[in-house]
Amino acid sequence: MQGEGERHPEEERRRRKEMTIVTIIETIIIILISVAYITLAERKIMGSMQRRRGPNIVGIYGILQPIVDGGKLMIKEIIIPKQSNKINYMQGPIIILILALIIFIPIPINNLRAIIQENNNGIIYILAISSLSVYGVIMSG
Repeated sequence: MQGEGERHPEEERRRRKEMTIVTIIETIIIILISVAYITLAERKIMGSMQRRRGPNIVGIYGILQPIVDGGKLMIKEIIIPKQSNKINYMQGPIIILILALIIFIPIPINNLRAIIQENNNGIIYILAISSLSVYGVIMSG
């Protein structure tokens, strides 16, 4: 008989798998938000180098600008050229996004290194994945 503190091995595996999925989704969200605000910082720096303000309309000092930019991208009209291969044209940006996210696998974030097996070829992995991103651009035209 199992005691109060003991767990069934199958239940423990299921709980660990659910925790893994939640951790991966949490990490992806953190990476996307970080990239959005790094882009805001870059735009601010470029604006100051060109002796202008940069994004400063939305929120205090333009702090909500990445959220507004994301919303604008979501509601933009999708334009597909008539002569293009529609499947490849739509798959290109998806492939680029997936490759941009999986490039973070060798970087230890949020204890995800324990989930992914130890890999000593991190630099080679990053270079290989970044070289594959060109196929997404070619597919989109």
